Amino acid sequence: MGKEKKLASMGIIPDGNRRYARKNGLDYREAYEKGFEKVEEVYQWVVEQESLEEIFFYALSTENLRRDENEIKTIFDIFNKKASDLYKSEVMKKYEVNIEFLGRKELLEPISETIEEIEENTSEKGDYKLNICMGYGGRKEIVDAARSMKEKNMEFNEKNLEENLYSSSSIDLVIRTGGYQRLSNFLIWQSSYAELFFSDQLWPEFSEEEFERAIEFYRSSDRNFGK
Repeated sequence: MGKEKKLASMGIIPDGNRRYARKNGLDYREAYEKGFEKVEEVYQWVVEQESLEEIFFYALSTENLRRDENEIKTIFDIFNKKASDLYKSEVMKKYEVNIEFLGRKELLEPISETIEEIEENTSEKGDYKLNICMGYGGRKEIVDAARSMKEKNMEFNEKNLEENLYSSSSIDLVIRTGGYQRLSNFLIWQSSYAELFFSDQLWPEFSEEEFERAIEFYRSSDRNFGK
């Protein structure tokens, strides 16, 4: 067993909302609402981990935006109705969480006002950071960073590329629910040396016990970064 490591940043891929709906005889709206409510619950577990300062939620990928138009409209509708309540919630206020959205925001026009409201009202908050990846794709992030470097006439190297990403943070641990063992284009630069924990639980079912298992999995890992 390796030496326990400080866990400062975490990525979460909350997969399984639609399968949860089929499993429990619910429509997609009910399942997505439960999934959205789970975000606040999980964030409470996150802030109880003293070393954790930053978390990334993979809320909506650029590939997800190709789904049925009615399903995307439902997701946007739920977001507009519930997102403001999230940043005003007790846990977000208590820990003065700074919320930022990462991705191609031009693809999110139906929820752009809500995104702007949240970012403006949390930008001066404390040390805790919640990044919500929407309209996001890891490959597109790297392409956008390279394009930005070209526009700035910067030398093409790893340091400059990293500085032009949506986020230059390195991820310590990625948790994916839903049983699939893949990153699905999530923070592929930032997660280069992340530990990966795959849970069979569907996102609305994700339990605190399973979350603690993921933390213990990380703490017992031996991270040598290729050395």
